[in-house]
Amino acid sequence: MVVARRASRARTGGYVIAAAGALLLLAFAVPLFGIPLDIYWLMVGFRLAMAIGFGMLAVAGDGPSRIAFGAAAAGWAILVAAVFLPLGILVGIANLLLVFGGLVGAVLLVSHGRSGRTGAGLLVIAMLLLVVYVFPVLIPFLPPEVFTAVPPLLGAALLAAGIMLPRR
Repeated sequence: MVVARRASRARTGGYVIAAAGALLLLAFAVPLFGIPLDIYWLMVGFRLAMAIGFGMLAVAGDGPSRIAFGAAAAGWAILVAAVFLPLGILVGIANLLLVFGGLVGAVLLVSHGRSGRTGAGLLVIAMLLLVVYVFPVLIPFLPPEVFTAVPPLLGAALLAAGIMLPRR
């Protein structure tokens, strides 16, 4: 019974992360096609979906992966709150939490091998792209034009990882 609940929560968390990737892709594509949609609310939805998805993965995880995904969910939740409240320095702390929590949690998923290797591997790739997305100054040798490709690549990686993560 407990194992079934954890699997169900992991499946739901994966699909919510896929929805977050779809929202990020939509936020990137809307201005390109001239569609009159407000990107601001799409990005709020992306952050909220990431917080919920990582929260579901934290609830479904155990031990270190629960802590890592919980830290990532807390980071995304702080970013959602920062949209409505001036949080100042907490935004920087939230960025660190979401990047390192997500990356460590994804690596732990790969090393434990409980979920599908493909989904966990795609989640590691997505989290590496998230590092570039959140902290572009860490990669100073890339030309600025390359960074315009990071959001759609991140969205596609999150979409693929979210779909493949629940599969065994």
